[in-house]
Amino acid sequence: MKSMKPLAYLTTDPVNAATAELLAANHGLDLEVVEPRDLDRLDRERTALIIDWDYLPEDYRAGLLTGGGANVVAIHGYNVGDGPASFLPRRGILYSPRLDAYLFQLLVAGENAA
Repeated sequence: MKSMKPLAYLTTDPVNAATAELLAANHGLDLEVVEPRDLDRLDRERTALIIDWDYLPEDYRAGLLTGGGANVVAIHGYNVGDGPASFLPRRGILYSPRLDAYLFQLLVAGENAA
């Protein structure tokens, strides 16, 4: 079953991009790999966004979490830190240190609950 809402995966790492595409396909999710240069378009479209925190340039990080138009639904990365990791769930943003099947299972569960 395909997701009704397309997802975008924001990364600059080609290995993580390929992994995310495979995981999304395995979980029946439509996923577009995007780069920071695509953020204006994603903001306008209010695309659901998964962020690869460890490979996102630092100057983009704060803006994505503090208001911009981005519709961040999930973040993964080992370098998120305790501060952001603690408030993400309160903002309805899924967090996992790893890009793995568990993160995509959470996304599917959220999609099915919506």
